Amino acid sequence: MATPTLATRLPEPLLREVRLFAKRGRLGPSEALRAIVAEWVAAMKYPAIEFRDGPAGRRPALRGGPDVWEVAMVARDAGQSVEALRQSFGAHLSTAALGDAVAYAGEHRDDVEAWIEEAEALESAKRKRAEDARVSESAVGAPPFEPDRVMREAAAAMTVERKLEVARGLRDLAWEMKAAAIRSGSPDVPESGVQERVREVFLDALR
Repeated sequence: MATPTLATRLPEPLLREVRLFAKRGRLGPSEALRAIVAEWVAAMKYPAIEFRDGPAGRRPALRGGPDVWEVAMVARDAGQSVEALRQSFGAHLSTAALGDAVAYAGEHRDDVEAWIEEAEALESAKRKRAEDARVSESAVGAPPFEPDRVMREAAAAMTVERKLEVARGLRDLAWEMKAAAIRSGSPDVPESGVQERVREVFLDALR
């Protein structure tokens, strides 16, 4: 269904204001005039509502209070409780004003939900940046890994019995590794000969 059109002539002062509004909002003249009429209708229906320009565009808000989308988000999470809204935004906002915000949000649900989603996405991105920065700072501030120091500290914490146990385990591992090397290089040497050669290697290392 086509949108009805309405032709009108505006006095020069009003036309000048429409052009200024269009320039601020980067709108065409017809789009600006529609927006002005829509805001006027909203102001007549919901006296506590005003419209503010901001970095994210022009949005409805309570006079002297939060944006409508903020009220709608709290109302959604609080189950439309007026008492919860007054606790969140302060007793200086009347029940009637909060009611205007909720009613406006209900009438313009798609726009208000889009603003809520945008705000939640920005907050999520902000939290992620903060967490990434915290992790980065933790990584930068962490002391470098020093294997020698770690080994010394571990050895210092051992009992004498544990140190002897570890030493015997290392000796047995070295003995078996050397024996395996001899077996691989001299497959004809009997096992007794392999063990004798390993023993000689260890004795030479002690001399």
